[in-house]
Amino acid sequence: MNNSSKPISLMIVHPDLGSGGAERQIVQLCNSINKEKINVTLILYNRSGLFLDLVKNVPGLEIVTMNAPKSFLGINRILTLIRLIRQYRPSVIYSYLENVNVVTGICRIFCRTPKIVWGIRVSRYSLKTRSLKDVVIHRLACLFSSQADLVIANNKRGLEQFHNSGYVPRSSKIILNGIDSD
Repeated sequence: MNNSSKPISLMIVHPDLGSGGAERQIVQLCNSINKEKINVTLILYNRSGLFLDLVKNVPGLEIVTMNAPKSFLGINRILTLIRLIRQYRPSVIYSYLENVNVVTGICRIFCRTPKIVWGIRVSRYSLKTRSLKDVVIHRLACLFSSQADLVIANNKRGLEQFHNSGYVPRSSKIILNGIDSD
């Protein structure tokens, strides 16, 4: 991109900034990304979590809280995110975790978002140890994975398991720490 180009608009979507690996990746990405080249909007279901203080004052980062009440099948979250996507018009939407990936995959159907990127952070995934809700979410993620332009995994084994279980993204890549801010 040359200096006269318009910055890329990145929308990161996540439930909150609790204490997990995906949340650490989001904090690292928000703190290290070049804000002159990329405008970052962090969309959170809830403005909470152990790591929230680590991004609150990041220059150039806009944090938006959805505040969508829980609803049957997450309809309120989907509708709120569709509204936010239309309002912010991001170049790229990046989501982590299967439940949020499903939401962004559904939103892609209703919004003309140029790129959808899904993050997965699992090295061993077994449906045998998951709740019925998790199994349903996984099956929905497989169904909507074709909406993802790119799936980024932090390890080869996890990516292979997701492909073998039915993920069919347009492309996939392994980035060992899950972040390449260049």
